[in-house]
Amino acid sequence: MKIMKAVTLFITSVVFFLGCNCKKATSMTNYTINDPMTNSQELPILIYDSHTRGFYKLITIEKGKISVLTTREGQPITKVLSASELEELKSLVTKLDLNKIPTLEAPTEKRFYDGAPITNLEVIKANQSYKTTDFDGGFPPAYIEELVNKILEIADKVE
Repeated sequence: MKIMKAVTLFITSVVFFLGCNCKKATSMTNYTINDPMTNSQELPILIYDSHTRGFYKLITIEKGKISVLTTREGQPITKVLSASELEELKSLVTKLDLNKIPTLEAPTEKRFYDGAPITNLEVIKANQSYKTTDFDGGFPPAYIEELVNKILEIADKVE
């Protein structure tokens, strides 16, 4: 009788153990395939910062989400990026030589007399930061203009 109980307990344990592992493997597979964050891992962190005396806008794109902050003391509004938005951003960033970003010159100087917000773009990839020098909001250097315009277009949908 003791042997029968031991065999039953052993078989139950094995079935339970195998059953749990099968569920975990299946759920992990679904998680990996359907997780939008997996697709966003290739996209570096993008930070667009624009401000002047009466204006503030901070846009952060990270881990498949965009956050927009329009007041210094406020709370950001966040939304998950669509797959097409992620792909567009990835495509635009991939076209850039990130080492050129810190050397870009601003095409205009309106920010010097409050004619435009002081703006910069920072790209963080593999713990390396690539930040532009200040440029006028609305007038980014031509090299990053497409990327900046796409970031602003996506952010306008969030606000």
